[in-house]
Amino acid sequence: MALVVAMVAAACAGRARPAPREDRGFGTIAVVGEVGLTERELLDGLASVRARELGQPFEPALVRADRERVVGQYVRKGYFDVDVEVDVDRRGRSYDVRFHVREGPRATVAGLAITGMPADVDAALARRAVGLDLGEPFDYDAYDRGKAALLAQLGDDGYAHAVVDASVLAHRTKATAQIRFDVTPGVKARFGEVEVTGVNAKLAEAARHRLEIRPGQVYSRQAITRSQEALYAMGRFASARVEPELDGGGEIVPVHVLLVEPQRNELRLGVGVGVDPASYQARTRIGYALTGFPEPLTTSRIEIRPALVYLRDQLDTEPRIEAAASMERLDLFAPRVIGEVRAGYTYTAFEAYTSTGPDARLSLRRPIYRQVVQGAIGWQLRYLAFTNLDDVIDPVLAAELGLDHNERLGFYEQSVIVDLRDSPVSPRRGVYGELRLEEGTVAAGGALDYLRITPEVRAFLPLGPIVVAGRVRFGAINGDIPVTQRYLEGGAYSHRGFPERRLAPTAVGLVGDDLREVPFGGGGMFIVSGEIRAPLAKIRGLPIGGAAFVDGGDVTERVSGLDLLDLYWAVGPGLRIQTVIGAVRFDLGIRINRLGPGNLRPGERFAYHLSIGEAF
Repeated sequence: MALVVAMVAAACAGRARPAPREDRGFGTIAVVGEVGLTERELLDGLASVRARELGQPFEPALVRADRERVVGQYVRKGYFDVDVEVDVDRRGRSYDVRFHVREGPRATVAGLAITGMPADVDAALARRAVGLDLGEPFDYDAYDRGKAALLAQLGDDGYAHAVVDASVLAHRTKATAQIRFDVTPGVKARFGEVEVTGVNAKLAEAARHRLEIRPGQVYSRQAITRSQEALYAMGRFASARVEPELDGGGEIVPVHVLLVEPQRNELRLGVGVGVDPASYQARTRIGYALTGFPEPLTTSRIEIRPALVYLRDQLDTEPRIEAAASMERLDLFAPRVIGEVRAGYTYTAFEAYTSTGPDARLSLRRPIYRQVVQGAIGWQLRYLAFTNLDDVIDPVLAAELGLDHNERLGFYEQSVIVDLRDSPVSPRRGVYGELRLEEGTVAAGGALDYLRITPEVRAFLPLGPIVVAGRVRFGAINGDIPVTQRYLEGGAYSHRGFPERRLAPTAVGLVGDDLREVPFGGGGMFIVSGEIRAPLAKIRGLPIGGAAFVDGGDVTERVSGLDLLDLYWAVGPGLRIQTVIGAVRFDLGIRINRLGPGNLRPGERFAYHLSIGEAF
């Protein structure tokens, strides 16, 4: 019996659960020692950092793996002799981890050899494309980019099947890297037949007009890339793929263009907000598009844009509504020409007045050179009535501005845009320029004769992770000056030393006991801006960036009144959070001159702006 009891007790003891272990997490995680790379670069992506963020328990295996990751990061930057040791210290309920780095010297490129290049490929151009100069610090990322650039160069010269075997001979003690690219070019290829699938015959023909690929043409990767960009620029495809058939390895390369149309019916909704010292703004956009109606190359649209602006200094709300119906037709009259007819109605309350009335527009646009240079011409006709004039707009000023009668405005317009930026949303490199002309004339159906010209140039230059950006914008109206076409600057996308539309000729007067300033705009404008943009950190995966800017500018009644030596100037800092809808941006403009009586908004030194998207 005693034996049975003992056996049962032993079995129960075997099944008994051990006392629960108290898990301890990660504490501080740091890199110490000689750190050629920034700590943020080294810690970003480490498993132990991620485990700490998620509140997971400490695991020695994660630390060991992270040590190898840190070593790998240094080796990729050319620190072949790097040594990393790890200390783990228990502190309360957590473990502190320190990676001690002895990085050693960084290797430099001591030799670069490219073998097997075909005779008809410019060897000097290919070497420049690789971009690895002797004596510069070695970087595996630059090495990888060099290999890709060499393949691209071969592909642009017709060698569609080229293979590049790349190797690095790293000398650990001498801190040097010998780089070698061995090229197997294969046969020189030409484009074969181009097959377009997925759409009806008319849309397929329009797509063919935009391809830079013809049967018998020497194979070119750039031609494929530019063709795909041109197809997306049509705005008619949910997906557009240009795929060369490279499997055969032969001289003739057929091309398959695979197109997918979007939903025939499309409903779009959008919202936006803006805040500055003078106003709160809320904007919405409701759009409906019907593609392929009334015929395959046509898109019909209805769009409504309501907005509400609360003027803080006037304690007044301004509703603004634009409604329009339009029809766009691809390849009108000639390939790549896009025609549009539009009719709309606006109700817009501004600071000085409210304008209401219908408008109509006809326009043609076409790429002049690929997608880099775009041209457009058009005609507009508007008929507007003015009501709710502000109390500071006296009868004499109302007559001068043309607010004492309805306005019939007819004008022709032309524009040319040259876009050499690497990205239209967040550019880091390149130049953008545009010129817009507007000729008001009786021949266009209007009652006023004038010429409005507005050129603008923007430039972007990367300096490592930093981007230096600049903009110059000029405007002039000669002849009659329609009140609706006057320039009103200031705001998040203009001169950040002023609230929106407040850098402009202004009517000043007493309303009750309050001194009120009401902008009505001018016929001469000049804006110049400079900005430095730099990444700062990441918060929950969202890139955070900072900026420092300087804005200068003025708007005068006539262009002859502009004095480029006496502009309004403002400087300030900015903060950007990159999101899926663009950069959410906060800027603080600090005016540094022309603050006294006789100037615009005297005594107001600061202006803040909350908006979406870069200033330019």
